Amino acid sequence: MYIQKMLLPPEERTSVFTLNEIIYPEVEDEPDEDDIEEDIQAEVVSPTITVATGESIPSADKAYLPFLNYLNDRKVHTRKESLQWFSSTFDISLDDQKLTYENGNRRWETVLDAIITLFRRHGLLMNSEKGSFHLTEIGYNFAEVAESLLNNRSFEAAIAAYKEILKSADSDTFPNNKVGDDNDSSATEADPVIFKADTSAQSPKPLLSDVRFLIGEDLRTKEKYYWEFGNKSLNNRHLLINGNSGCGKTYCIQTLLLEMVRSGVSGVVFDYTSGFTPDKLDPLFIQELGDKVQQRVVYLDKIPVNPFARQIVKVGGSEGLEKDVSVATRISNVFATVYGFGGQQKSALYKAIKNGLQHHKDAMSVAYLEDELNDVSAKQAETVLSKIQPFLDLEPFAEDEDFNWGSIRDSNGMVYVMQLDGFDRPTQLLLTELLLWDIWNYCVQNGNEEHPFVIVLDEAQNLSHDAESPSAKFLTEGRKFGISAWYATQFMKPQLSDDEIQRLQQAGQKLYFCPPDDGVMTVAKNIDIDAQNAKEWAPKLKALKKGECVTCGNMVRNGKWAKYEPKIVKVTSFQERLNHD
Repeated sequence: MYIQKMLLPPEERTSVFTLNEIIYPEVEDEPDEDDIEEDIQAEVVSPTITVATGESIPSADKAYLPFLNYLNDRKVHTRKESLQWFSSTFDISLDDQKLTYENGNRRWETVLDAIITLFRRHGLLMNSEKGSFHLTEIGYNFAEVAESLLNNRSFEAAIAAYKEILKSADSDTFPNNKVGDDNDSSATEADPVIFKADTSAQSPKPLLSDVRFLIGEDLRTKEKYYWEFGNKSLNNRHLLINGNSGCGKTYCIQTLLLEMVRSGVSGVVFDYTSGFTPDKLDPLFIQELGDKVQQRVVYLDKIPVNPFARQIVKVGGSEGLEKDVSVATRISNVFATVYGFGGQQKSALYKAIKNGLQHHKDAMSVAYLEDELNDVSAKQAETVLSKIQPFLDLEPFAEDEDFNWGSIRDSNGMVYVMQLDGFDRPTQLLLTELLLWDIWNYCVQNGNEEHPFVIVLDEAQNLSHDAESPSAKFLTEGRKFGISAWYATQFMKPQLSDDEIQRLQQAGQKLYFCPPDDGVMTVAKNIDIDAQNAKEWAPKLKALKKGECVTCGNMVRNGKWAKYEPKIVKVTSFQERLNHD
């Protein structure tokens, strides 16, 4: 139904549609009674059990060119006809056709829908009459040369190469629709085809003040609710997403990341739960953003920072480098939080770091920390070293790499996943905390409110949000440096202190999914501090279905900025977002 709506002109997209029916092979007539016994015997001899594996469903990469050739007949096609062609051409089994994603969408249909969306985005396909589509002139002409352009290229790279050829051709012409070298005798100048550069998929970067991210629709009124990300009246650009595992938090974050990239804003996702690996991301998310999603597997590529680098501090209106004491305090606090060091252990670590900074200056690194701990004549230093030795042995920092957070922030729309899979939990948390300090240092030096930089922290209940943590800096001072911190948590108590919870509750936008049973009243009180109202919210929270959440925030309505009452909304799916472009 969503693809049908997408294929209509905007003024007709409110029409009511009937879902396309997929024609499956007819079931044979019931066998005669005389044949039943024979069939039973055959089954006993050769039993077969069919299991849906998805192996017969092709990837989008394998279907791009065949589908383009299928459409290259100067005819109008429908989604229903295209699905029948798709299942027949690739011999998709009936069992695999029944496989669905968690959101209920059929896997094989999603592959074709993603291809249609990509064709439309690149100007190869356009709407015909109600519920139908056909190739554009650019689409027809590209179909003639696509196979030759695909040599050692991805499909999207082939499209880009074709557009470059059109752009560089004199008078926007390309003879005979042929692509080849200058000596290709098959390319003549007779009957040239006229092209116009495709600008349908290109849109100027919106003003930050106009940027708003669609969250979802009110279940009752169908009113759309937005996060007014760029509005100057917003207290901050921080987001808190709370809810039990499997309730739709990660999917929601992906939809907001899509909105983010489309608005020309970039961000870093810290993933230590493997929720943002390529095989876990929604296919439409990957299809739509393509190479705007990049993964850095830290286990293999290491972290491109030196945690002992002196940061810029602003004191009394002046700027300067941190002193050794400040660096040692900051890093020892991080280690102590992650490993649970007591006062004496933390003191021994502090002393080792400070000594290392004095001995090695700017060359101080993790490699020297072990030597400095051995030189500290205290039993506590031995205990510290025994706990952090596995971390030191990993040598996780690529300190010589030329890396700058600005290359991500200034990319005009990118999702950079810092993939921390492969490490134990303490190492993941330690690396995350150290990287957050590095981001904070970068933003203090280079950030500003008009240039947002999104930081996504999944399973944020495992991180520190106390007054001396980088997260606390983000929450209390981050806006003026452009930081937009997104926190996703399963629960808050008892893992977080009341002070930490209060800081997280300062987020300008909050989304509450179905909470764990023992956290229902805590969340209900966060939604409404009134005891009676909180009791009324508790059963509503427990009844939330997957993909539904309570949104709390501010929004522009009828041209006026106002705080709205907490509302239960259904998160808008990728397909709906793409269909309403």
